[in-house]
Amino acid sequence: TVASDGTLRVAYTMDVRMDAPQTTFSGTQRLVLTNDSPDTLRHVFYHLYFNAFDQRSQMAERNRHLPDPDRRVVPKIFNYTPEQTGYHRVQRLTQNGTPLTFEVYDTMLKATLARPIPPGGTATFDMAFNSRVPLQTRRSGANSAEGIDFSMTQWYPKLAMYDARGWHADP
Repeated sequence: TVASDGTLRVAYTMDVRMDAPQTTFSGTQRLVLTNDSPDTLRHVFYHLYFNAFDQRSQMAERNRHLPDPDRRVVPKIFNYTPEQTGYHRVQRLTQNGTPLTFEVYDTMLKATLARPIPPGGTATFDMAFNSRVPLQTRRSGANSAEGIDFSMTQWYPKLAMYDARGWHADP
């Protein structure tokens, strides 16, 4: 897949293995990033959307404590059993072969680059990850009430958007 938001150009190649009975999958991802922005990049951010489907996530807490919770989030994530939760766990992330340090906060991963990417520069990121598809709620998940085995949106670790305002790295 090749995509561009006008300031970054990205091309993904993935190899993913699904264990349907366990609703888990593991994979590797290669992302080639071309920096078409006028800025030098010193970090990259990835969305880890399936992390929202955990009892301790911000989405679960918002739904638990809002006076008018999102009625589309049914069943309630804070009631999930461990086998019903979703996650993305990044095992390894490299930039041009150099291991990167990274931190994960809720649904965001922030990686400090081994070498900054200047305007016009390109870098290749290789990632290994393990994931679980959460119980169906809203647009994504497994084993829906309607009998659909899998409905998967935002299912892989995805680079955040970067534009004139910088990274869009909101959990």
